[in-house]
Amino acid sequence: VGSTGPSSGSTVDAKVLGPLAGINFKVVTGYPGLTEVRLAAERGEVDGHCGLLVSALKTDVWDAYKAGRLVVPVQMGLQKHPDLPDVPNAYDLATKDDDRALFRLIFGPWAYGRPMLAPPGTPPERVAALRAALKATLADPQFLADTGRINMEIQFTEPDAIAALVADILRTPTPVVERARVLLGVQNR
Repeated sequence: VGSTGPSSGSTVDAKVLGPLAGINFKVVTGYPGLTEVRLAAERGEVDGHCGLLVSALKTDVWDAYKAGRLVVPVQMGLQKHPDLPDVPNAYDLATKDDDRALFRLIFGPWAYGRPMLAPPGTPPERVAALRAALKATLADPQFLADTGRINMEIQFTEPDAIAALVADILRTPTPVVERARVLLGVQNR
């Protein structure tokens, strides 16, 4: 599978998913971006890549996916995506709680995509204003029309849900974290 670099999502996903799913991925790093990985797959240089976000699938290659020219063998979201009902989910394939905990540790942050953050100590009224502005943007008819034209998926996640997921990830048992370190080749310091 192609990848952009040793610590990129496409590499990390392959290094974790492979052993747990019984797939012997060879990761080829060095592509400048996922578009180049996709083109490399079309040329036959690599067989594909891990970690394509559904938002990218829908905006970049949805027609190829719908036509069967692109296959998604497994999804790695915390829940199955409604637009991929026939694609198995890694969590459903995991048979042990430790495997599901490892998936949540590695794949969990994909659930909140690209969060908007403010620094610690930001006044509560400013946080409330930022949240209200984001919600207003996501409900704006022109914004929705623009995103709809390019098939961009907008899935707002409530801040409390993100905080709960982050707290859950931070409670990952030490043996699961150590297993992730081994799979990713990260040394304890």
